[in-house]
Amino acid sequence: MNRLGHLGIVGLLLAMLLAGCDVLPSPTPTPLPPPTSTLTPSPTATRIPVPTSTPAPTLTPTPVFPPVEPITVDNATRVREVHRLSRVKVGHVAWSPSPPGSGTSGSLLAVATDGGVNLYRAADLSLSRSLQAPSFVNSVAWSPNGKTLAAGSDDNYVRFWDVATGKKTHQLWEPRDIECVAYSPDGKTLAYGGLDVVLWDVAAGKEIRRLTSHRDRVWCVVFSPGGQILTTGSWDQTIRLWRVATGVLLRRLDGPAGAAESVAFPDLAVWTGSPDGKLLAFGGPDKTVVLWDVAAGKERARLRGHDGDVLSVAFGPAPSSGGTSGLLLASGSNDNSIGLWDVETGVLLHRLYGHKGWLGSIAFSPDGKLLVSGGEDDTVRLWGVQ
Repeated sequence: MNRLGHLGIVGLLLAMLLAGCDVLPSPTPTPLPPPTSTLTPSPTATRIPVPTSTPAPTLTPTPVFPPVEPITVDNATRVREVHRLSRVKVGHVAWSPSPPGSGTSGSLLAVATDGGVNLYRAADLSLSRSLQAPSFVNSVAWSPNGKTLAAGSDDNYVRFWDVATGKKTHQLWEPRDIECVAYSPDGKTLAYGGLDVVLWDVAAGKEIRRLTSHRDRVWCVVFSPGGQILTTGSWDQTIRLWRVATGVLLRRLDGPAGAAESVAFPDLAVWTGSPDGKLLAFGGPDKTVVLWDVAAGKERARLRGHDGDVLSVAFGPAPSSGGTSGLLLASGSNDNSIGLWDVETGVLLHRLYGHKGWLGSIAFSPDGKLLVSGGEDDTVRLWGVQ
């Protein structure tokens, strides 16, 4: 083709381009994969957990045992559980007396159980000795010198043990089970109750007299601090005060509706110049603790705060000030709590919780540093200032 022919072809192509005609087809584009919102980890990938905020652990201070501070009206709100004896079916608890100045280190804690009495050392609550009995022991009482322990049982016996040797020295039998026992302050007389109340001459080994006016089972017997008066509480809904020397009934108090479960006198040192005490406390099914003025023969105060029957009462050791100023009272109830009361004002200072059943027995240690309680939940718990 000549030069003119080439120019003609070029011109024709330029004309077609200017007219908007496609000469060669456009390639088809390959679509991109759609974006994904999450990444799929490979089978070997390790997931890293998202950190979470963990609250700091609550630190509970370890109780100091034995406590170093006596329980008083002023520090009652600081009382906490400091020790526990578990799996112990409890009938009654009682501290042995301590020689002056010895504190609780020389004391023993007696716990009445099903089949005997366990004695624990106050210093560390280790078991010192087990005194065997063939039935459930309802009540225990220490002689004033701490050498003899008496116990009343469901099998109708009162048994006596020599604490140092653990040997039973003698026993008494009654037609009915023995619910309560108590030594007089001089140790010469033992009182025990079931259907009747019996006064027993310890040295002579014979019955002095039998008090028979109660019409139902007697649950508690307590000597006044001077030993001249015996107080008895019964399911006949009465509390009776007797002259020990003669057996004469001095006064009958109509207790709360139901059984008079517990009675307590404060220590003789509370009543400077009074040889036989002026005040007693008792509780019962009306959910109150009654403070009774013995000399005046009338109710001094009625303490309200429990939600159930009051089954046990105990006064703390006498305050150094004398009188009722600073005197503490503890009460155990079937509302599963212990109440701590200011006797002078009648104020409920503190309630102690922990038991899972009623509290049938409570007692302060001789130096006032420990309060022990025995409950239906088969535990013995010890409380102190923390």
